[in-house]
Amino acid sequence: MGEIFPEVPDRTSILIWTPRGKKSYWANTTDSAVDAAHQVKGDAYLGCCLGPSGISEDKRALASEVVAIPGLWADIDIAGEAHKGKSYPKTEKDARQLISELPIQPTIIVHSGHGLQPWWLFPELLVFDKPEERFESAKISRGWNRLIIRTAKAHGWQCDNVGDLARVMRVAGTDNHKGAVVPCLIPDTGGPRAQLEDFDQFLTEEDYKDTGVDVVDGNWTYHVEAQPPAEQFAVALQNDKEFADTWHAKRPELHGNASRYDQALANRAANFKWSAQEIVNLLIAFRRKHGFKLDEKMRDSYFVPTLNNAMTYAAAQAKRNADTDERSMLAQIGRAGEGDHKTKYRNERLKKLEDDLGFKIDGLLKTVEDEPVYILVISGTQYPIGHVTTLQRQDRFEAAVMKTASRTVPDFKRDQWKSIVQMMLDLCEPLELDTTATNQGMVDHWMVSYLAEHNWVDADVEEEVPDNGAPFVKEINQVREVCVKGDHLYSEWVRAPGQADNMTKNQMQLALRRAGWVPRPVRVSDDLVLRRWIKPLHSVIEAARNVVDVTELLKRSDRDIGSKGTN
Repeated sequence: MGEIFPEVPDRTSILIWTPRGKKSYWANTTDSAVDAAHQVKGDAYLGCCLGPSGISEDKRALASEVVAIPGLWADIDIAGEAHKGKSYPKTEKDARQLISELPIQPTIIVHSGHGLQPWWLFPELLVFDKPEERFESAKISRGWNRLIIRTAKAHGWQCDNVGDLARVMRVAGTDNHKGAVVPCLIPDTGGPRAQLEDFDQFLTEEDYKDTGVDVVDGNWTYHVEAQPPAEQFAVALQNDKEFADTWHAKRPELHGNASRYDQALANRAANFKWSAQEIVNLLIAFRRKHGFKLDEKMRDSYFVPTLNNAMTYAAAQAKRNADTDERSMLAQIGRAGEGDHKTKYRNERLKKLEDDLGFKIDGLLKTVEDEPVYILVISGTQYPIGHVTTLQRQDRFEAAVMKTASRTVPDFKRDQWKSIVQMMLDLCEPLELDTTATNQGMVDHWMVSYLAEHNWVDADVEEEVPDNGAPFVKEINQVREVCVKGDHLYSEWVRAPGQADNMTKNQMQLALRRAGWVPRPVRVSDDLVLRRWIKPLHSVIEAARNVVDVTELLKRSDRDIGSKGTN
């Protein structure tokens, strides 16, 4: 460990982590980190980067939180009992041949017991002074791992990408408990050291691409003080009401959710043909303006899918506009009068509804989703009322209107109210929401982000579940199910600042049911049954398909679903 971290600067710390109970030990000296590793019962892992001081023992540093990097690393598994069904190099000799073919040779090689973990150490620890330095290191680290994968593929071998800055690897001098207990050793030391920029010259454009992303590559930088393009921003703010309402966080249908606001802003900016960097700057400025979490979002795994979705939205919007222009042209040729008649009829019906309800109404909207939400538009502001069941009962409708729009509604007889409801349904216009604004999209976002932030375990492998209520995976009736405790999800994610802060627990449970999650008892062992919300793992993977880091995590074919070295 002294080779990797010969010194630990002030206000930084070394992570020693164990999958047993998902415990983290943060040490401010190399000696204390070595002691912590030897005191761990079971497998011990070392954080590849230094984290900030002050992180609690139940947390690991996110990639956006690490403060220094000692070099680059890789994980070359060797086929055998510990890695069945994988096309890894068959022998240690094969693994060493792969390493020898790389353009830069490693400084040290750790023999993990079931593979080789080479480290390419820098002449000295690289401490990040700016977010863009962390971003550049992360790009080169991932790119170097992709170069290794390309080299292995030429031999028909498989190799995993472990280049993320939050990675943990085996600690030399401890034991590997995966299968038969074997020691983890350092057989090779004294190799050359290289600067970060030395690796960049060997990386191709393909090496810099994020796997699975085909629209944007993540080739931008993150600045805490980033600003949107001044002239384009001013034009959008002045001429596009939806953009302005989103920028000022005045869209009640987004429920105050920062990520949904991000997506909505990105959609509008992509529609205006802003560049990827300009959109990234816009979202950073928006989060800074409204006090939403910023540092942990300044990473490719968040921005790549957000921009991907925005560009897909903009392309679909352009097609819809083209179709609308064509229909409008045809209508002008011979049917212009028909539109005037329909407008007059609608205005008459709207005036009748206003007279009945006793207040001015601009219009009514209905979200386009499986269970649409009905929205009253009053003086240019949208007031969500609820689902169709709220419209059907006058008492529920009046309560919703009083709560959201501060209006009262006269009493009507049952038949009169039925006529008013039908009038409202006839006047509704569709409101197409971007994916994250639908109930399904909202819950998918919760789960993907929640599971990415919490180290969840495979209960069939660990033969235990977290005692703090964190999520786990369990095979139930031959189906791999993700199991989530509602109280833990609610307190740790849904009610977190910038998420669905105003949502009640009952509302969250209703949203989960509508999104396909089912509450049921889960038998973990003969004497332990836990009640959890469950959903098949393959469905969760599908929801996460655009979140690169999470998708790679979920698609790992071995059954250990932690973000750690795989040996």
